[in-house]
Amino acid sequence: MFEIFSQISSFIKKGSVCVDNNVFSLHYRLTVILIFMFSFIVGSRKYFGDPIDCTAPTSDIEKIIDNYCWFNCYIKVPRDPDAPFEDNYHPVLPAGPNKREGVKELENDPQYKAKFLPEYQWIEFILFIQAVLFFFPRYLWRYCWENGRVKALTASYQTFALKQDDDKEKNKDVISYLRKNKYDHFEYSWKFIVCEVINFANVLTQYILLQRCLGLSWDDLVDDLIWSVSNHNVHSRINQVFPNLAKCDVLLVQGAGATHISQLCVLPVNVFTTKSYIFLWIHFFVLTIISGLGLIYRAATLISPAFRCLILKRNGRGITDDCVRAVRNLGYGEWFILCLCGKNMDPISFRNLVKDYNDELVAARPSVALVDGEKFFNADLGALHYRKNSEKSTPKL
Repeated sequence: MFEIFSQISSFIKKGSVCVDNNVFSLHYRLTVILIFMFSFIVGSRKYFGDPIDCTAPTSDIEKIIDNYCWFNCYIKVPRDPDAPFEDNYHPVLPAGPNKREGVKELENDPQYKAKFLPEYQWIEFILFIQAVLFFFPRYLWRYCWENGRVKALTASYQTFALKQDDDKEKNKDVISYLRKNKYDHFEYSWKFIVCEVINFANVLTQYILLQRCLGLSWDDLVDDLIWSVSNHNVHSRINQVFPNLAKCDVLLVQGAGATHISQLCVLPVNVFTTKSYIFLWIHFFVLTIISGLGLIYRAATLISPAFRCLILKRNGRGITDDCVRAVRNLGYGEWFILCLCGKNMDPISFRNLVKDYNDELVAARPSVALVDGEKFFNADLGALHYRKNSEKSTPKL
């Protein structure tokens, strides 16, 4: 088991190269760690501990009854899922002396019915599937679509450069790649956006499913928690799925014949399961809001070139407006991969890269300047500057 967790940790640990953002990492790192932690605790309690304790006539058959009731216990639940709970409600009543007496009586009850409990037996597997769904966008992005592109571009920047010329040589290689493959970066950036949308859709769906399946709501959460503390958690709707108390009818064969007995069972493992899912439900709600804000941020970078320049200046120390004047006209894909490179470089090296990239674009693109009502292209600006200086230095007669 520890080998399995070591393999899982190798996937979710922080890598040497950052190819996403903090919101993305909340899904595949923090959330996956939380889910696996809950799954491990629940599974260890079930397989290595004592998940159920039932009353038994003698201690000799206590273990046998526990194992039998683990798969055969039931509770009493309202037939109408929206029906209000009554003050005299108790999930393990009525109790009958004969086999299935409680179940038979509930079959004729117009208000309540018997519910058998298979859900809690599969909790660790359900949690594992939830963790896989949260990790899937990370796997899709890093191992299928990103494919080590940022690592290859920034590998040379991981070593310290003694001379400024060394940085210029590195920048020249990166700039050459960015310019030659400029049209590939648009698809590259949109694949990342698709993964962000999958993250948002996944956490929103899981939040809604938990709310529907467990009967959770923000209006009733505080009342349910207070009620559960004072009444042993038997009135909370979540205990219809993960009950702490349950009933079990056992056919006990002895020397004098067969006897049907009805046992009361306590499921301590469900106490932790209930608290875990309430915590995950709140966590999913917060993560949904953060992910939604992340999509709004992504939309702003798509729409506004000025906002993209602001992000670029924030990532590099000392990047001036002149440095990003030409860079602001880049396509979204080029800006996106440039920002990813900036996350894996020190701010000074990134500033030099942006400056060199800006100079390269200015030299290659015909710029237009309006001076004294006349238009001068990039090639004529040097001659114009020389002419203006000559006029200033020539004395007037």
